[in-house]
Order: sequence, then C-alpha cells, then structure tokens
Amino acid sequence: MQIYPNTKLYRVLFWLAVAGIYVLAVFIPSHSAPSISMYDKYNHIMAFTVLGLLIRMGHEIGYIKSFFILVGYGVWIEVSQYMTATRSAEVADVVADVIGVAIGLTAHKLLTKIIPS
Repeated sequence: MQIYPNTKLYRVLFWLAVAGIYVLAVFIPSHSAPSISMYDKYNHIMAFTVLGLLIRMGHEIGYIKSFFILVGYGVWIEVSQYMTATRSAEVADVVADVIGVAIGLTAHKLLTKIIPS
C-alpha cells in the first residue's frame, strides 16, 4: 500500500468530491426527460474515475474494497434519485459508475508502477 506525502489533502478532496457528486446527482433537478445520453454517462464515468483515484490516494484501502465501496455509493445515488420527484434512477448510470471506478483504480495501479514511491 503506497502512502502519499499529501494523503490528508487527497482524503479531503475525496470527501469533497463525494459530497459534491451527491448534491449534483440528487438535489439539482433534472430538467429533461430521462434518456440514455452519452454525455450523462460520460459525466458518471469521469466522476467515478476521479473517485477511484482519490480513494486510493487518500485512504489505506485495498483495490477490491475500494471497488465495492464506490459501486455501493453509485447504487446509493441511484436509490436516492429514485426517491425524489425531480430525478430518475437508471441502471445504465450504475454501469457507467462501475466503468469509471474500474478506470480510476486501474489508472492508480498503473501510476504506482510507473512512478515509484
């Protein structure tokens, strides 16, 4: 497990990203009808790629545990959206989240091999 010199910073950035993503996903009303938009899926992939990198850089958590924590978070967002009147839940969003988590964790693994501690 690699410890980064700015672990506290990455930890704060991770939790800010978690909070920001939740607010944007649940509390900001969707003004369009639910649709499978590639732009929307791209946003999911990018957000969860960043979370995948930050969770590994800011916390001493293994890859598998990180994967399940972030996928669970993505599912929680969709459950929260299902319970609101202004948002809708989509399985395709969870799929995009899983892709993003996989990219973020893989990128972290590759970066740790390229850039030694």
